[in-house]
Amino acid sequence: MRGVHRSRPPKVKLFPTWQVSDVLQYLLSWGDAESLPLNRLLMKTAFLVALVCFKRPADLINMCVKDGSWSLNSEGFRCQPLGYGKTERHHPVPPLVIEPFSENVHLCPVFHLVTLQGKLEPLRKNEDRFWISAKKPYNAISSRTMCNWLKSVIMDSGAAGTARDVRSNGSSTAAQANLDLSRILQAGNWNRVSTFQRHYFRPQKISALSRILYVGSES
Repeated sequence: MRGVHRSRPPKVKLFPTWQVSDVLQYLLSWGDAESLPLNRLLMKTAFLVALVCFKRPADLINMCVKDGSWSLNSEGFRCQPLGYGKTERHHPVPPLVIEPFSENVHLCPVFHLVTLQGKLEPLRKNEDRFWISAKKPYNAISSRTMCNWLKSVIMDSGAAGTARDVRSNGSSTAAQANLDLSRILQAGNWNRVSTFQRHYFRPQKISALSRILYVGSES
């Protein structure tokens, strides 16, 4: 096995395969949130939330509309995902905290969450989890579906990438935009800077930097 490892060393990407600004520009072409079909509104909202919160799909699907763990209005969003993520064993993941992106409502995660909640509320029955499918019987989605949504947005924009890239590109762009590193580590639930640098940091082009990354981590 050591010989196989030496003959086929792991491939490490130093740079991202897509730029945040390009995908955001593509999402802008979709038009107003209120006029989007439900499936597109789900995909766009999921991508914006994942981008600014640096969370895994497995964490996002644990967002539950429950008293004490959910707060959403036009002034901001705060949610404590219920359950454990991929690496958490004894403590839940940090809460998702998003402030409104006042510079462009068409890219504001909070505005899209509020709009989406209004459309999903009549459809959900006894389901507490926020993300449900766009088709009957409107069940809660799996982490695989969330991954497919994120990947579809990237691929449809003309780029190549995976759902994992959203967490990496979002946090990398935030770091390059001089967002407080401690806030990035807290939002992404990384205990050490070295973990973020080794596994997630992929420098973006300067033209790809966006202030939208400032809305997704707690002040």
